[in-house]
Amino acid sequence: MVDEKKNSNVRDRLQYFLQESSNVFAENKIMRYLVIGMVITSAFNTVLLQKALNDRTVIIQAPDGSYAYEISGKKADNSYLYRMARYVVFLSGNLTAATGRDQLNELLRLVHPSKYNDFQSHFNKLAKEIERYPNISYNVEINGDKAIDLKGTIITVNATKKRIIGNTVARKDRLSYELTFSIEAGRFWIMDLKEVTGAAKSGENQHES
Repeated sequence: MVDEKKNSNVRDRLQYFLQESSNVFAENKIMRYLVIGMVITSAFNTVLLQKALNDRTVIIQAPDGSYAYEISGKKADNSYLYRMARYVVFLSGNLTAATGRDQLNELLRLVHPSKYNDFQSHFNKLAKEIERYPNISYNVEINGDKAIDLKGTIITVNATKKRIIGNTVARKDRLSYELTFSIEAGRFWIMDLKEVTGAAKSGENQHES
């Protein structure tokens, strides 16, 4: 009689543990399906969000109402691109010991994240070099209204660059800036920037003074 009760208790406990294990397995399976569902939903939402950003149109209005720019996904008005090119050339070309570092840091905000480290290193070296000679400055003038040319994602800006020592223009060069850009989710990014003074230097990075 005692043995039968013991056997019965063992069977009950074994059945209990088997049932609990089965429940845990079922719960794990459900959790796995839930996680997979969450991953799929997240990926789907990301695709929809990116599409929405690419389809979004942004209108940038000038404070005086004299002009408005339209940016949509990966496209922008030519007038907007021309003004951005002028702004980039101004920041990168008109440098003094007092303002150079701040201007280059401002320009760095427009650099694409994939190019950020390279530009940051180059700008830091350039700022240190400029700060060593406070009596030397650089001035860039764009050569007229037709000095800017846009082809694909490259903007070429023809300009004259002056190297000024004190109040004296020590050197004057005609050159061009080649700005490679991209528009992503309605935002302008610098991908590359070159200062070209001749065919022999067409592959050199900008800011070689």
